Amino acid sequence: MKDFFKNRCDIVRDLLPLYADESCSKATSDGIAAHLVSCRDCRSYLGEIRSYHEEEVTEEIPDSDPDFAEVLRKLRKRKIIRRSIVATAIITSVAINAVLLLTDD
Repeated sequence: MKDFFKNRCDIVRDLLPLYADESCSKATSDGIAAHLVSCRDCRSYLGEIRSYHEEEVTEEIPDSDPDFAEVLRKLRKRKIIRRSIVATAIITSVAINAVLLLTDD
């Protein structure tokens, strides 16, 4: 699987948000990590994704209204769940396409 990502920046960049969230499988994570060792552009893109996530997480939650803070936490949780579902769908489609390409007669 590691070799699959070797010269495939387009696929790696599609999966980097999942990699940054630690939401992808170990095999995918290992393949992306191996790709990042040799690809400066993808490492830079990962840095941008991580900085975006850090800004998103550090948004201030007003202390004056605990109900608002709870609603905001629930919305963030739903957002993470939706991202995970979309990520799973993307990984599944990439895997199916890879199998189809590799087994094409």
